[in-house]
Amino acid sequence: MLDAGTTIAAPAWARHATDVPRSEGSVWAPSLARQLFALAVLALAITHAVTYHAASIPKGGDPWMTGDWLISYADGFVRRGLFGELFLAFAPPGSPGLLALFAIQVACYGVVVVYGLQVLHRTQYSWSSIALICGPAGIAFIGWDEKGGFRKEILIFVALALLAWSRSRSRSRPAVVLLVGGALAFWVLGVFSWEPTALLLPPVLYLLLIDSDPRLLVFRRSAAALFVAVAVVGAGLSTLAHGDAATATAICDAAREHGFLGTELCSSPIAGGGAIEAIGWTSAKAIKDVWATYALYVGYLPLIALALTPVVASRWFRTNWKWGVAIALGVLPLYLIATDYGRWTHILVIALTFCVTADDPADSTSPIWNPLVTVLYVVLLGMPHHIAPDAEWKWFGAISLLVNDAIGWLSTVLGVPVHPGLTETVIK
Repeated sequence: MLDAGTTIAAPAWARHATDVPRSEGSVWAPSLARQLFALAVLALAITHAVTYHAASIPKGGDPWMTGDWLISYADGFVRRGLFGELFLAFAPPGSPGLLALFAIQVACYGVVVVYGLQVLHRTQYSWSSIALICGPAGIAFIGWDEKGGFRKEILIFVALALLAWSRSRSRSRPAVVLLVGGALAFWVLGVFSWEPTALLLPPVLYLLLIDSDPRLLVFRRSAAALFVAVAVVGAGLSTLAHGDAATATAICDAAREHGFLGTELCSSPIAGGGAIEAIGWTSAKAIKDVWATYALYVGYLPLIALALTPVVASRWFRTNWKWGVAIALGVLPLYLIATDYGRWTHILVIALTFCVTADDPADSTSPIWNPLVTVLYVVLLGMPHHIAPDAEWKWFGAISLLVNDAIGWLSTVLGVPVHPGLTETVIK
């Protein structure tokens, strides 16, 4: 029996962004300053990332950001080949094809950005949501280290965004079915185009099953079973069809035959190889590279901890910490087999962001965020997507980008040369 006056908490899907503790007061009141700050940070990061990637198209494409998407079944079935096989079958050759690929990549990021803006809007641009969305490993990550963006994980980001949107109680059943079906299509494409996709099964299961709309429980459970089956089959086949140097050569030749003739598209010594070349790398080489960088990569540990702070400090994590740990453990193998620690952290934070905000964006709320802390957190912190074993740590973040851009601009205007390392991202 319930005592008179006993309050029953609403399930997660029934809460709204207006359910914010009154004690937060003005922090949750509409603020033009907060809105302009968040939008300026995102605009700076996204504009820089898109501009950088666009600059590689006239040169024939980037070996990682473009080459990764051109991996195909030119030498038979191989891991990561589905998107490239479909793309080469339908895309126009040469520069128009590269522009079409660029448009697809930007559109995928566009889905993530729209979702992030929706979260910011529904929380009235709270400091907590700004720290989550604009933090060093959030959406702005690709702007601070522009070489870490436009990889195939954005296919999974789209799938997670669609699943997060499908949890809205106000959506009709046909709309939910359509969103989950679209997410499944992107999941299939992702698993067979980038096999680490399977490691992101925990956030998929959370978004499908936990506190979900009871009207479609059977449908969601059935969909979850399909997601699991695709992940298991895709991961298994990718392990068997790893690829070798001959496979990489055949894939490169297929791209060339389609008119993609960039001199560095298949491999670049300056860029540390390329995605197509990496198809021929053995697992032993990848693990050896990780071990060679461990001393240097200790520097990532505080950055990873800081990047996860908006999630760990959130209201969502206090009640869903087991799921948070499960999602982190799912991504953990990436840190053991490949050296892109910044990317892995970005993937982890974005996946957690969808889970934190899917039902109620106000679940990102934490008392640790105030104007000073949030602004410093957002503008001073960033992380490299990857550090070569013989490289040095660089300064990343919004302030770093603005300073480097200013140096590059002044050196161009004044005709005074500067060390290339100071303006690597702005002077080509």
